[in-house]
Amino acid sequence: MTSVAPIPEPFSGTVHIQLMPHSENQDIKPNLKEVIDRKIKEGQPVRIGRQVIKEGQPQGRAANPLLQGSDVWLTSKVVSRNHAEMWVKDGQVYVKDIGSSSGTFLNKMRLSPSGKESRPYPIKDGDTLQFGVDYKGKQEGG
Repeated sequence: MTSVAPIPEPFSGTVHIQLMPHSENQDIKPNLKEVIDRKIKEGQPVRIGRQVIKEGQPQGRAANPLLQGSDVWLTSKVVSRNHAEMWVKDGQVYVKDIGSSSGTFLNKMRLSPSGKESRPYPIKDGDTLQFGVDYKGKQEGG
């Protein structure tokens, strides 16, 4: 699971977010090396997907720094290659599942059925996003 923390700034067309591993146990603090910082500019969506590694090398969009921009690439097997998108509109951050097989969850609510694109959902400070869930019921994702 991933906690989302939009960092308040005077709205300048850019919102700063942090994606970090989430634990239900509040005593467990995230490893700072696992925190992903992104500044999302209005009108520039951030894609979230799985980074595919073949023979030790990243493949696809995740392999090309010119195509990455502020996209987020995770290595979890429960994250689809093209999993979700986040964007800013009028200072509000939104997320939608773009047809992933194992789901995008906002505060434990699945946004759409497997393989179906969801509607946009607004995100607020403290919301929990989860990208994917394994098929044995054990939650995973980042």
